[in-house]
Amino acid sequence: MDSSNRRFAVAAGVGLLNLAVLLAYGQFVLDLGGPSPRMATLDVAATWAYWLVGLWTMGAVPAALYLRSDAVSPLALTALLTGYCLWDSFSASMESFTPLYYALWPAFLVALAAAGAVERLLRRR
Repeated sequence: MDSSNRRFAVAAGVGLLNLAVLLAYGQFVLDLGGPSPRMATLDVAATWAYWLVGLWTMGAVPAALYLRSDAVSPLALTALLTGYCLWDSFSASMESFTPLYYALWPAFLVALAAAGAVERLLRRR
């Protein structure tokens, strides 16, 4: 296996780990059963696809950035966000962060990419 395939496999594995941790946590701890049962089947499928792709992407893209350009900040921020999701149910907050993370993962992904870009610019100096 050449290095680019190995990097892809590792990034995909990190994405699957992030997906598995957050889905298991959301399902078993927070009892996030997904969208409302009154929604149309296509809406339910689209919502689950959005969540699955997002949670996988939030792990895979930062890992790929780390493996490709040694950008540590996106991977560290992903670990911080995932850790905050896990810690949040034990805090005294009224609303959980996890549904927000599920819904707004594209915004978080942009923030992670921006952090990686800033880190890369600072390392080049």
